[in-house]
Amino acid sequence: MKKIRKTVLWLMACLLLITAAVPAQAAVPEAQLKTTPIGRSDHAFTDHLNLPWPANPYVEADTAFLVELNSGTVLYAKNPHQQMFPASITKIMTALVTIENVPLWEKLTLSKASVTDLVWGGFDSQMRFYEGQSMSIEQALYALSLDSVNTIGYALAEHISGSLDGFSKLMNEKAQAVGTVNTHFNNPHGLNDQTHLTTAHDMAKILWAAAENDIYRKIAGTEKYSFTDSFGKTINCSHGYKVFSRDSQYYDPRCVCGKTGYTSEAMFTRAVYATDGKLDLIAVTMHSDTTALAYQDIKTLLDYGFNNFSLLDLPKYDPKDFIMTAASGRQIELMAGDMIEQYPGRFLVPNASKNLSWKPELTSEEGSLMAKYVFGNEVLTVTFPVWVDDPYASSQAQEQETAATLPDNAGKSSPAGTESSVPASTQEGEEAKNGLSTRQVIVICVLVALLSVALYILGEMFLRAKKRRKKHR
Repeated sequence: MKKIRKTVLWLMACLLLITAAVPAQAAVPEAQLKTTPIGRSDHAFTDHLNLPWPANPYVEADTAFLVELNSGTVLYAKNPHQQMFPASITKIMTALVTIENVPLWEKLTLSKASVTDLVWGGFDSQMRFYEGQSMSIEQALYALSLDSVNTIGYALAEHISGSLDGFSKLMNEKAQAVGTVNTHFNNPHGLNDQTHLTTAHDMAKILWAAAENDIYRKIAGTEKYSFTDSFGKTINCSHGYKVFSRDSQYYDPRCVCGKTGYTSEAMFTRAVYATDGKLDLIAVTMHSDTTALAYQDIKTLLDYGFNNFSLLDLPKYDPKDFIMTAASGRQIELMAGDMIEQYPGRFLVPNASKNLSWKPELTSEEGSLMAKYVFGNEVLTVTFPVWVDDPYASSQAQEQETAATLPDNAGKSSPAGTESSVPASTQEGEEAKNGLSTRQVIVICVLVALLSVALYILGEMFLRAKKRRKKHR
C-alpha cells in the first residue's frame, strides 16, 4: 500500500511539473486572426506572359525579388533562391507567429536571459528594456516591428514556447505553410547565426502572408508609437524603415508595411509591401553594402513595377461578336455559357501591350461550338461554350441548326476538371484553430493516468478490507 501511495504522489508531482513547464495561453480572439486577402488566393508566383518585356532595372544588392500579387507575376529576380542571413527582417515571421498564437492583451515580462543572452550588437542602444519589465503583447509587437528590439523577440519566444528552440520550430512550421523552400529559422530576432538562413523569394512569401493579417499590417506600417510599461516608464518607438516617416527623404506613401535589417554578416536587408491602388507589389533585397543603396534598390524595384505594368482585364462575352447566318439569311446571335478557364489570379502586361485588343474567333471542338477571345499573338485565350437559341426560327429549322452546332446541353455546364479547389492550408488552418492546445492534451493524458491509478487503489483497498473481515470471522 505504501508503494502505491508513493506512485500516486510521484505522478501528481509530474503533473505539477508538466503543467508548470507548458506555458498557459488564452485563446486567441477571432478578430486578431482576421485577414484581408491581397492578390491571388493561392499565393503562387508565376512567370510573365510571352510579351515584349521592359528591360530589367539595375539592383546593387546581392539578391533581390519583386512580385505583383494580383497576378503572382515575378517582375524581377536576382539570385532569388540563394540562402542569405536575413537579419531583422526575421521579425516579420516572429510578429506573425506571435499574433496567431497569443492574445494581444496578455502581459509579457522580460526575463534576465531576454535582456542579457544576446550576441554583440543585439542590445537596445537606448537601454529602455530591462529584467522584470512588463508590457502587453501588443505593445511588445510595436517595439519589435518598429524599433526592432531583439530583447522583445527573445521574450516573446520564451512567453509563447518556453524556449528559443521551441519558438523557432513554430517559425519553421509557419514558413513551410506559407510556401518557403529554402528557409530555416533558428532564433526570433535575426542576430548572426550560421544556421539562420532564408532567401529573397521566401521572404516575399512570408511578407505576403503577414501583410494579409490586419493586425500585422497596421503595426508594421505605423510611423510612431508610445506606451507606458509596468513601472510607469514611457517607451517611444519610431519605425526604423524611413519609407514610413513623413519627414524623411525616403518617405514613400505607396509603402504599407515592411521591415529593415542589419547585422555584420547579413549587411542591409529590406522587405516591403506597397500598393498604388491598382498593383500590389512586394520587394525584397538582401546584402546591400550601405543603407543608402538598400533604400535606392527598393525604390528602383517599386518604380519599375508601378511605372511599367498594368493588370489585364479579361473579356466579357458579347453576343454581337459571334453571329451565325441561318439558311434564310437571317443573322442569329449565339448564346454563351460561363467562361471555361478558371484563373486563380489576373494577368499582368507591360503598359506597351495593355491596349492590345481581344480578337473574337468562333471554332469547333469535338463537335461543340466555342467562342474564343485571343489576346495578342496567341498570348492568352479565353473560351466560352456557345449554342444557337433562336425563338423566331421554325421548330424544324431550329432543330437542324442546333444539331449542327451543339449537343442539347452544350455550354450549360463547364467541363469536368475545371473546378478550382480550396487551398488545403486554409482548411488545415481552420482545423488548427479548433484543436486542443498542447497543454490541454498533456493535462488530459496525465489526469486519465491518475484516475486509473486511483481506481486501482480503491480496488486494492476493497479487497484488503474484505480479507480482513474474513479473518475476523
